[in-house]
Amino acid sequence: MLVGGAFGLRDHISFLVSSEQAEAEVVSVETFDPTEGFTLYRPTVRYLTANGGMTATVADTYRPTEAGEMLSVAYDPANPADARLMDPRDRWILPLWMVVFGAITIVIGIRRARRGPSPDTD
Repeated sequence: MLVGGAFGLRDHISFLVSSEQAEAEVVSVETFDPTEGFTLYRPTVRYLTANGGMTATVADTYRPTEAGEMLSVAYDPANPADARLMDPRDRWILPLWMVVFGAITIVIGIRRARRGPSPDTD
């Protein structure tokens, strides 16, 4: 988890460093029924780039989203169709959760290894 999270975080930071920001209008939203207890939304947004208007589908989000809503997005100027929501939940929580989960798992493993095997309670 830690290695996977680190690669995902590196990719996300690389995207943020080279991206441009824009205000985008949500033109449609695909909603997925909750299979894990949370509803997922996949918005399609319209925004202006240096080369004109662009419409793109951004990554899934847990943030309730509706058509007509204005959102902040970042897009890759070399590939304007690669747009991501800049809501703090989408910007940092998703890339960081694997790193945090992996770090917690490693800490628990180290603590258990230092305690040694647990005695039988027969």
